[in-house]
Amino acid sequence: MIDKKICVYSGVSPSTTFIERLIVGLSESNNQILLVGRKNKEIEYNSNVINATYKNEFIQLLFILKYYLPLPIEHKRLVRSQIKFRSSLKVKLKKLSEISLVLFHKPDIFHIQWAKSIEEWIFLKEAGIKVIVSLRGAHINYSPIIDEHLGEMYKNVFPSVDGFHGVSQAIIEEARKYNLNTSNCKVVYSGLKLDKFEYKKKIFNQGKIDILSIGRAHWKKAYPFAIDVLSEFLKFNPNIRYKIIGGHSEETLFQTQQLNVEKNIELLGNLPFEEVKSNLYKADVLLLSSYEEGIANVVLEAMAFGVLVISSDCGGMSEVIEDGVNGFLFENRSKESLLSKLMLVSQLKNEEYQRITKNARQTIEERFTEGNMVDGMLNLYHHILSY
Repeated sequence: MIDKKICVYSGVSPSTTFIERLIVGLSESNNQILLVGRKNKEIEYNSNVINATYKNEFIQLLFILKYYLPLPIEHKRLVRSQIKFRSSLKVKLKKLSEISLVLFHKPDIFHIQWAKSIEEWIFLKEAGIKVIVSLRGAHINYSPIIDEHLGEMYKNVFPSVDGFHGVSQAIIEEARKYNLNTSNCKVVYSGLKLDKFEYKKKIFNQGKIDILSIGRAHWKKAYPFAIDVLSEFLKFNPNIRYKIIGGHSEETLFQTQQLNVEKNIELLGNLPFEEVKSNLYKADVLLLSSYEEGIANVVLEAMAFGVLVISSDCGGMSEVIEDGVNGFLFENRSKESLLSKLMLVSQLKNEEYQRITKNARQTIEERFTEGNMVDGMLNLYHHILSY
């Protein structure tokens, strides 16, 4: 028997790692999950997932025939009111198909994964559907600062939202400036399926340290900052190797050439997931140099594998890493602070390295499992549905 009907809405399928893990975990907990939006790739889910995503306008038209026509009159009026002022026929078609589909299935909860979408979906409350919003990354940390209209929209709409999921406590605190009701918020951390992340007890060699960063070429990842610091660190330890996967850009390529560190710093583009995973598994140190993060999944994965993490203290990273206990934190944007942590790590004895990485694995096992993530989200849903 199905417990709850939940629409997990990100607008595309498949979505991010966190969202895909959430979909699978919720569906395995006897909930019916509805997916709505554009299908970018075929993906198989279990029978509890209704994957009503579309590839083209023809499928959207079929959805309208299938889901709009049977709607009761009051829901048809609600649909029409939402597409009335849409800018183009293409946008009207998209929204008509998506809204009709959601109202036809009428989930108990509509869980929006990206806060910027809230204005388009808050009307679902009129149909008796609870609306929950995830607070994550750029949508809260800097987009509403850059875009004043977005910030004002949040202030106007957030008070009407039934509940909020925060990827960290830090991001909930940041969202308070947009009239957030914190009594309806719950922190639910990303969780790993630990059978896919085998812990490896490493032999740490101070003389040859492989350092790795993973992530797209974006200003918030602070790769130019990291390269500057690593070029300084090379003066003290010329045997380190630093590899950046996904962060290849003209700026970083020019920087490594100007600093004459191409032999020690390797810049790679995007790699298949298995290659990324293999590189992470082999690394001695994962470096997260970011200026801004919620909680970086790659840090959790590195800790699960037994790779020592050095991270900036941005966002919610201090909620994961206890400096010197299960990894190392440096002061955000401080070259001196990062350099000092690199120096400290380079002087670790093998026993100290293994103690820290073992503590890191224990942190993941206790707080960042897929089971914890699903239970936390279900607790949030239950709380929102109970009032």
